[in-house]
Amino acid sequence: MTGLGLVGPPRAGRALAGAALLLTLGACAQDPTDPASSTPTSNPTTETSMTSTTPPSDRQDAAAADLAKRLAIDPADVELVSQDAVTWRDSSIGCPEPGRVYGQTLVEGHRIVLRARGREYTYHSGGSTAPFLCEDPQEPAATS
Repeated sequence: MTGLGLVGPPRAGRALAGAALLLTLGACAQDPTDPASSTPTSNPTTETSMTSTTPPSDRQDAAAADLAKRLAIDPADVELVSQDAVTWRDSSIGCPEPGRVYGQTLVEGHRIVLRARGREYTYHSGGSTAPFLCEDPQEPAATS
């Protein structure tokens, strides 16, 4: 017995703590093949990777094509209202979902506002995330 009141060899305590850490980390892991273990998101990415250097017309075209598909209309019937380079306040890219936690880092991105059928639709992008429809858009930290 040591003067600290510990019982047993010190290695046993370290091994037990290490095993507990591994079990804890393993419980947090998600199985990428199991759709039920993935976190739902309203920020879907497309197969096309977009960055802050992607030409504005490519981002606009991707957003317009998505909106036209959603509304079952011709992409030519989608009008660009505005497209701004912005800095999002966090990794939600200006479109947070209740109950989700987001990385607290500034994210360079874009806000695209389109009009179709008399209504405006807001698309957000940031980092490598392609433009996505944001139903409840938040204001960015800054607009360029």
